[in-house]
Amino acid sequence: MSALKVRLRKLLARRLLPFLFLLSFVTLAGMQPAASQSANDINVIQMVDMGDTAFVKTGPQVWAHVDKASQQIQYRFVQFNFGKPVDGSPETFFLLIDPTRETGFMLDFANNMVKLSLSNSNEYQDFRRIVAVSPLSQIPGINRDWWQNEQPSLLRAHNAGITSQSVRMMDIGKSAFVKTGPSEWVEVNKATGAAEFTFSELGSHLSDYEDVIVLGDTSRNIRFKFNLIPRKVEIGNLNVPFPRADGDPYGKIDILSANSWIPGIQRDWWGYTIATNTPAATNPPAASNPPVSSNAPPVNTAPPGMAQLTWIFRNQTGDVLNIRLKSDRAIWPGNNGALAYNSDGLDHKYIINCVPNETICYGVWTRNGGREWGLGPNLDTSRSCQTCCQTCRNGTTNALIFN
Repeated sequence: MSALKVRLRKLLARRLLPFLFLLSFVTLAGMQPAASQSANDINVIQMVDMGDTAFVKTGPQVWAHVDKASQQIQYRFVQFNFGKPVDGSPETFFLLIDPTRETGFMLDFANNMVKLSLSNSNEYQDFRRIVAVSPLSQIPGINRDWWQNEQPSLLRAHNAGITSQSVRMMDIGKSAFVKTGPSEWVEVNKATGAAEFTFSELGSHLSDYEDVIVLGDTSRNIRFKFNLIPRKVEIGNLNVPFPRADGDPYGKIDILSANSWIPGIQRDWWGYTIATNTPAATNPPAASNPPVSSNAPPVNTAPPGMAQLTWIFRNQTGDVLNIRLKSDRAIWPGNNGALAYNSDGLDHKYIINCVPNETICYGVWTRNGGREWGLGPNLDTSRSCQTCCQTCRNGTTNALIFN
């Protein structure tokens, strides 16, 4: 279970259970009085209006946070229900969890209040009053149906189908962790190309709320926890059992790959042993999923109704290049971050799932040089941008070269 869900349960036990039996529905704008409603009322709600913003359901478990003025989706969430209280009374709230930002909202229908819990916080604070609710995925004043049958996997789309079950390389900037065997990893210094430390894979966990892989180094009594959805790395003590408590912040994951290759280092690390600095004598068994050729086309992992577009970026600026993508519907990467590519002259692939025929534009800038392309770091759509956009389709862009 994710750390966020654990603290949500602790919070429920500590603060909410003494009051759950006293809660009852009050009249909400646009809803019938509580006395006339069924026990499953909150599970048929598909829109929660908060005035200037609204939550609207876009799939069986997926919600979107929409800015009503711009009619743009700001963030997406996965719904989490605790279930009915033990006395059989109706549910009065559910949670919306954004695993990309480790943020949660409690939709408290008994008190007409949306409450917010930020990352690393055990407390929920009042965020917005609930103005109205609806059983339809429609927002007052916006003439469209927001239901798109979106699935929770959409919140992992920025990882291009790579999960803790398939990842073989995690680039965190100065170093990269690369898989060398069925449960063996090494940490490689990217500047020297040398493997410096060995790790064993202690476990992994994949759910709608979390995608985690844990590596341990017994020689130094440390473990690394890689949370792939928010691209966050934590370091902790190896003695903490799995599942494990949160560790201390360590860094961010810049690039993920399903191959045992590190950007800028021309070798396949699968079968490598640090003792001899050579590939192992025998090939891994077929069941261990040997690496796919880096020239092979990516497997299409787009959900039904979506397309998979592969962007190719080449950085020749002499500086670190940051990149964001934007459509009328979404922003990539999905955790309010940006892609980061070193100036190595190599082609770097970034795969997104998008709605066919939607227009997607890039905002690109150098980290230290102050140069910008396309929509820039703020994704300013008022800029003239005739060459920085692509139409969503199943395919690959030409190499986009930045000098």
